[in-house]
Amino acid sequence: MKGLITIKTEFDDLIKLTNKIINKGWIKSSCNGYGSSGITFEKEIGIETNNFEIPDFNGIEIKTKISKKESHFTLFCCAPDGYLFEIKRIYETYAHKRYDNSVVFNLSVYTYKKVCYYGNYYKLKVDKENQKIVLMIYDKNDNVIDDKISWSFDIIKEKVERKIKKLFIVYGEKQYINNKLYFRYKRYYCYVLKSFDCFMNALEKGIIRISFSIGTFINGKRKGQIYDHGTMFNINSKYLLHIYNRVYKST
Repeated sequence: MKGLITIKTEFDDLIKLTNKIINKGWIKSSCNGYGSSGITFEKEIGIETNNFEIPDFNGIEIKTKISKKESHFTLFCCAPDGYLFEIKRIYETYAHKRYDNSVVFNLSVYTYKKVCYYGNYYKLKVDKENQKIVLMIYDKNDNVIDDKISWSFDIIKEKVERKIKKLFIVYGEKQYINNKLYFRYKRYYCYVLKSFDCFMNALEKGIIRISFSIGTFINGKRKGQIYDHGTMFNINSKYLLHIYNRVYKST
């Protein structure tokens, strides 16, 4: 118990700020679109939006969860080895045109099942011998057509231990008032990673998945250029305790 109390004190400054935000009630969103709840919360605690690969607040990664419909959330993003080359190759080889004529590769993949996407089948493989996670791609006859897309264990470990060792999740709700988006943050939980081995075990069991979101800009100055919204390592929130110890929760 003493160890957990000591760890909890590392969250104290963030807890104090969050309690003040909770007491404010409904807060007007700082922006619209994807990620607006997190951006609004971070602005309230004095964090400027950035794309740095470091935790958000004093070594703590902050996540906000508003929608009850979406069970998964992103722990971190990590492109495959050979980043730009592989993202471009994935898009040019496996992307498909949607109803709105945009060409995308939007897919979530798991270790425990094959996922069909426009005629091909996708599944993750944890290759312990070669110390890498591999995206296996099969044709309809179950023949391997691609096993070159991978993530080295070393890269994933560095990302996990730097980015998500301490996790702070804020739950809330949203509503529109006079056509303006507002958020109300209601409760929070503090977590500390058990170990990288626990993370890898969760991925091997399919508790953690990898999601792609690749497409091209359809208008503007960058029309036709590839965009990558990040190769996301997602987890279902109900399985968090497989990889984390919960050290504190709000009342």
